[in-house]
Formats: sequence, C-alpha cells, structure tokens
Amino acid sequence: MKPFPSKTHIGNHMLHPETLMLNYGYDPQLSEGAVKPPVFLTSTFVFRTAEDGQDYFDFVSGRREPPEGQGAGLVYSRFNHPNSEIVEDRFSVYERTDKCALFSSGMSAIATTILAFVRPGDVILHSQPLYGGTETLFAKTLAGLSINAVGFADGVDEAAVSAVAQDATRKGRVAMIFTETPANPTNSLVDIAMVRRIADTIGRAQGHTPLVVCDNTLLDVKALRGAIGTQLDPHSCWILSRSLETLSIRVEKADANARIVADCLLDHAKVAKVHYLGHLDEYSPAGHVFKRQCTGAGSTFSFDIVGGQAAAFKFLNALQIFKLAVSLGGTESLASLPASMTHSGVPADIRQKIGILDSTIRRFGCRLASNTRPI
Repeated sequence: MKPFPSKTHIGNHMLHPETLMLNYGYDPQLSEGAVKPPVFLTSTFVFRTAEDGQDYFDFVSGRREPPEGQGAGLVYSRFNHPNSEIVEDRFSVYERTDKCALFSSGMSAIATTILAFVRPGDVILHSQPLYGGTETLFAKTLAGLSINAVGFADGVDEAAVSAVAQDATRKGRVAMIFTETPANPTNSLVDIAMVRRIADTIGRAQGHTPLVVCDNTLLDVKALRGAIGTQLDPHSCWILSRSLETLSIRVEKADANARIVADCLLDHAKVAKVHYLGHLDEYSPAGHVFKRQCTGAGSTFSFDIVGGQAAAFKFLNALQIFKLAVSLGGTESLASLPASMTHSGVPADIRQKIGILDSTIRRFGCRLASNTRPI
C-alpha cells in the first residue's frame, strides 16, 4: 500500500517544493518511527499472500495498473524499492511532473529511453553538441543496431532545424527528437516549443509523430528499466533524498557565484569568448528562448581561452582551488577541457562545427566557495 498521504496543503495554502522535500512521500509509521527514511538494503520483498505476489508482478511489469490509491507493490529492487519511490515522488513534486523514473546513471536513462521507443531502421534527430557519452552512443553503439542519428547545430533557428529534419526523414522513420539544453559544453539552447512543432510536422508527413526527449527528462519506461536492470540503487536514492532537502539553497548559491566568475572573465584579455547564458542579448533568438525556458543561468558554463590547447593546458594545470575533473552537480568547483576529455571521441571536424574548440574550458562553475574573491 502507499504510505500515509503526504500533506501538500495547509488549509488553502499550497506548500512550496522546498518544504515538501523534507517529508513528502515518506511515512515514518512504516519504518519504526524513523524521522528520516532508512536505507532498504534488500534485493527482494516478502508478499503477504500469493494473490499479492500475482498482482504486484502484473503492476511492476505494466500488464495492469494498480487500483487508485495503491502503489505497484514491492517485488524486487531491480523493479522498485522504498528509497527510489520516495525520491521519485519528491522529484515529481519539484519538477511538477506526473511521474518520475530514476536510473543508475544519466547514460542508462538515455539508453533505456531510446531502447524503449526506437527500433532498427529508425532515425533519431538530435541537437548538437551533446554530452560526449551520448555522441558516442549515437555514432557507434546505435549505428551498430541500424539506428541512424542526424544532428542539427542551431537549436533556435526553425528553418535550419526543419531542413535537417527533412533530410532525416529521407533516411528512415524519425522515431525520436533528442535534445540537450543547455548543451554540453557550449551552453547553446534548443527551443523546445519549436522542436515540438517540427515533431508534429514530421508526424503529419510520415504518419508517426516522433517522441520529443530532453536530456534529464525522465519518461515512463519503468518496465524496461526493470527488465534490463538500470534502476538506481537504494543507497544512492537515500543520498538523493537527503540532498533534495537543501537543493534550492545550494543551487542559488552556485548560480550567484558563477555569475561573478563569468562577469570577471567577460572582459579578460586572455579570454576570447564566454559561453554563459546570463550574458545573452535578451533580444536575440537565443535570449528569447532563455527567457521563456529558463529561470536562471546556472552554475555551469564554458569559455574559450586565448592561445589554443597549450594555453588551456597551462591554465588547467595552474588551478589551485578548482579541481581538474569532469562532472557537475556537486559542491566542489571543477574545470576540464572537453575537446581532450569528455568530447575527445567526437570527430574534430564535428567539434569545430558545433563550437567545441581545443581551447574551450568547461564547467568553470564556482559551487559553494566564498564569492568574496572568486579569482
């Protein structure tokens, strides 16, 4: 059964997501009164009756929907477990979505979603640049499964995207439009509403409307996730549930720190260009998309250093506070060189086309450090 219903309102007042992150989706009465959810380190769960076992397998496999007010039931941690259900419920509140599905990694989320909806002979129309792992998945792994990928570089120019879309339809059925916005590492934007229009146009022409997927958008692919084992483990879910309680404070601080660093770099003599969303001309096409889709510029951006790869190496090797590593989302401040690291598997001519230079420094975000002297 579902836990005791969590409060979302007090009287007529709707509680803010930041408040709901403290308790939503968790009933202490189901866990010996523990204030915080325990970590459920078990692979399997006991059924009260044989009938329950039959029902739960039907529910988690997607053969039947559980009755109103009842959860899918707990069967096996590869399908679901209490820690994942709590975090998924909280993410749904935060992101204002109907459902959420957690995965063991970003790439497992992307791969599982594609495998659920795309078949051999299909085409994926996608924005560029993408995360290096996604580029490799499209160019090598999916190509080996006879799934083609066609990329567009300007995500705010509808005419340009439409032209690439027409080329994609000539290669096969366009089953999916995959976007990453803001893009890694250039922070370029994709107009999601425009992509939706193009998907509808493709749908009218080929009789099947492509699914529009945005990196970090999670779809209802839980049945396949359970089948191939890309579920997130209980301990990681537990860490996420604790992290969500202070997420807004950390993100706001990191966002403010990044603005200081980006502003400082903007007119620096050794910086050729800063790729920071907060510097967009508000009247430009990208500026209009940013205003419509984003609530802030975020803590992650990139810049092109003067002097090419040699200057980039020298700069990275001289860092004292920032760590030379590839990731984002933590409390630490990191920096990397995508052309030589995360995107080194992308052909050089493609990197040049989509703006990933040998001198592009990525993820120069200033997380939770003091912002009194950022540089």
